[in-house]
Amino acid sequence: GLAITAGCANTQPNTFTFTADLPPDFAYQAVAVYVPAKGQTCTVPGGRNTEVGYNLEWRKSYQPISEIDLYRTVSGCPLVIYRVKLEINSASGNDWGDISGDSAVVAIRDELEPRYKGAFNELDESVFYGQCQWLFRTAGSKRRIVKILDCKKTNPQGELGRGRPFSAYTLDQLSGKTVRMKIKLA
Repeated sequence: GLAITAGCANTQPNTFTFTADLPPDFAYQAVAVYVPAKGQTCTVPGGRNTEVGYNLEWRKSYQPISEIDLYRTVSGCPLVIYRVKLEINSASGNDWGDISGDSAVVAIRDELEPRYKGAFNELDESVFYGQCQWLFRTAGSKRRIVKILDCKKTNPQGELGRGRPFSAYTLDQLSGKTVRMKIKLA
């Protein structure tokens, strides 16, 4: 259903677009996590339907563009998006054992200090960056070599930062906008 936000009639779209520029044979999975809107005392029984998944079956069908709702109402409780949990996946072979992934996050809050807030360009797009590299480990009694994907955030110039690829926005920034994750392979 359509969530009506308090105040005047809201003509802004209830969605933002998430997309990613990834190396070949990479895909992302996203899970949008919702929490009760500010000032709400309601809860959702068992937390059901408070998460919405995108590209969970990425091996079968992968959509690089995800339209993510900002507001949802579940069990009569008005919810607001809180974060988008991202998994950056790569299949290096056809075996499930050859699939490796690492995480990234888009956080959404009512308020943020300006220095933490992602900025949008004149095309209404905000980009955050990361770099993934393959690490090789031996596993099990057969000392099988496994490839592990390790992803770190970078600045636009490609200099490595600390932690996983990450960006944060306030709720009022996102309506109708696009958030793009750009990942390079080291």
